[in-house]
Amino acid sequence: MADTKISALADVVTLAAGDKVPVADASDLTVSKSATMTELKTFMRPTIITGSSGTVDQSDIGSQTFQILTSANTDIPTTTLVAQLTAQTMGVGWWHVQYWIIWQSNVTTTGITFTIDHSGTAVNSQYTRQDRTSSATALATVGVADQDSPTSAGVGWLPSNWSVRADNTALGPNAGVDTINVNQLTYIDGLLLVTASGNLVLQAASEVASTVTRVSQGTYAVYTRLS
Repeated sequence: MADTKISALADVVTLAAGDKVPVADASDLTVSKSATMTELKTFMRPTIITGSSGTVDQSDIGSQTFQILTSANTDIPTTTLVAQLTAQTMGVGWWHVQYWIIWQSNVTTTGITFTIDHSGTAVNSQYTRQDRTSSATALATVGVADQDSPTSAGVGWLPSNWSVRADNTALGPNAGVDTINVNQLTYIDGLLLVTASGNLVLQAASEVASTVTRVSQGTYAVYTRLS
């Protein structure tokens, strides 16, 4: 292909996965190289963790890591906290964390507790839990996760909320579920300032010993480095 100024090249309009662009390889600038659109897309997308544990991207401010459970975690038949998602080596700086948790209970009167614990040192930790399936009472006093809508016109049910200002502090438990062994949705949003690197762990526990709760497939988290 003859040499042409980039400004004089025709517009591709619609890029294909195999289309190529020239690349100056920092490891060897004497050799001309190229990269496909697929390769660029892979390089530019956020880090992806599939499964319950993996290392977060902390390479720069704005770096993001997505973590998704591709299968359900082991049942939780105890009030003792059990690790559900682990973000390894979360380093020094401010971080924004978000969790969308799909969970189930095998007893209608048994809810679930969550905590977020940084194994290094984290200060200014602030987390809010919101159960996106509405509480089964208008005033959300019971905290029973329920998928149904209220029957009275002009009346809405409220989500259940918990907020904490400290690392490894309980968010919950809620009071139960409307139906056993069906998916419920909880959202947790948080900010923390890490001053000593460590692992960030989402933990869960059943409200009642010997009854089972579980964190299900499709649960995911987003970790964003802010400073």
